[in-house]
Amino acid sequence: MFQKIGQFFKRVFGKRAGTQAADYEASSRFKQFYEVMDKTDPVYPAVRHAATLCDDALRVAGQRMRISAQLHEVNEKLMELDAFVMLSDEEVEYLKKMLERFMNLSTERSVMLERLSNYDSSLVDMTPLEEDARTVMPTIKDAEKLQRTLRSDIGYLMGEKEELIHEREEMGRSLQFIHRFTMVAIGLFVLVGAVLAVQFFVGYQEVFWPVVILVLLVMGIMALLYAFRFRLRREMRLNLRKQHRAVELLNKKNVVYAYYTNFLKFCYDKYKAKNSRTLENNLNDLESYRHLTNRIDTVRSLLYETEEGIDTFLRAKRLTGIKATIEGFAETVNLDDKRRRIQQLEGQKNIAERDLAELDRRHEEIWEVLMALNDADLSQRVGSVVETYLAEAGKLFPAAG
Repeated sequence: MFQKIGQFFKRVFGKRAGTQAADYEASSRFKQFYEVMDKTDPVYPAVRHAATLCDDALRVAGQRMRISAQLHEVNEKLMELDAFVMLSDEEVEYLKKMLERFMNLSTERSVMLERLSNYDSSLVDMTPLEEDARTVMPTIKDAEKLQRTLRSDIGYLMGEKEELIHEREEMGRSLQFIHRFTMVAIGLFVLVGAVLAVQFFVGYQEVFWPVVILVLLVMGIMALLYAFRFRLRREMRLNLRKQHRAVELLNKKNVVYAYYTNFLKFCYDKYKAKNSRTLENNLNDLESYRHLTNRIDTVRSLLYETEEGIDTFLRAKRLTGIKATIEGFAETVNLDDKRRRIQQLEGQKNIAERDLAELDRRHEEIWEVLMALNDADLSQRVGSVVETYLAEAGKLFPAAG
């Protein structure tokens, strides 16, 4: 039976595992075999010794698994680096150019994607309206120009209308003042005439020239007042005509202004722009956006072709495992560094192989002692400890079980 167990053990420890395992704390697995025994039992020392040896063997097994995994990883890296160092100078130069091209394209794509994020997402909605917007753009600009002119004219006419109204009010107050002045003058003249009449009737003979002067003065003042009144009325009629003309022009311009305002509002809502300048900028941005997206597609295609070329080259040279990404691989293309790395890995490999040989020697010594203890134990208690050890070792090496 133990011959088969030994063969199983050799298969288990002769296979180099590819995964890392933790140290196995197995002392609790074997204490039960001697803790339940009477210390005065003749077999007690052998069972306890076997349990201690099995505990040590499991620790050796765990260490061997870790070192085997490290050695496997080092061997893979050495194979990859050996393949890399075997490249000719022309091949290395070709690979560098390809990687440089890939990095340049990758950087350009990143920059363009960042620029693309700065564009308004509404530009995509503008695409089906682009041709129509370019056609109507001159009309929108003319409408905006006319709207500004009409706004200025309307403001001017509103001001002129207010000035005419104020002027008519001033002329009305002037006319009212003349009317009041006329009444006061007539009263004064009547009063002076009455005084002269009384003097004439009481026998005062020197009233002729005062009367003549009074009559002339009355006629002159009345003529002046009539002239002022006539002129004011004529100016008021002219002012009223001007007001009607201003209102008529204001209404016409308001109608035209409303038409252009509604037209521009419709266009702004349709093309999602505040004015013709914004719309023109959007059209220019749309053109830039289209060129940028086309360039991104081109760069993405070139990037894919370059990456495929690099992958094909690496597969042909058996360098597929040397990189995680193309960007990371581009930073490691250095022959001198690879040669130094090979020397380091070879040193690690020698240390790992030496440690494995030492662990194998240690295990063989443990196994020989266990076999000797088992052969000397007629109660088969040591054999139970060894069988438990083999079961625990089988858990560490499921692939060999």
